[in-house]
Amino acid sequence: MLIVEIKALPNGAHSNQTIDSLPEIPEGWAVIPAHLEDRAIGYLPFINLVFHDGEIVDVEQGEVPEAVREALPRYTTEQLIRQEITNLELSGIEQGQAITDLELMILEGYANV
Repeated sequence: MLIVEIKALPNGAHSNQTIDSLPEIPEGWAVIPAHLEDRAIGYLPFINLVFHDGEIVDVEQGEVPEAVREALPRYTTEQLIRQEITNLELSGIEQGQAITDLELMILEGYANV
């Protein structure tokens, strides 16, 4: 469950927490509906909450201050491609380890027969 403080901080950001459960929502906070959570997480902490009859019905990207925008890392296309290659290599290593584990289980099973 994602909860967000309704009132934004002076820089426009909203305090937020992801929790499993809560007996009661703190005053000044609101629950983001489950179907909006993924979008909301993508916008946080600079998010606009759209209310209807006291309930959040939509979320939008809030204005990100220039200082924050400039501080965000800017990656080159080459860096992004290298990261994707690294991720694929790590995935291959994980799959290889899973195969090795299965092979060892099979061999150990035959040795115990």
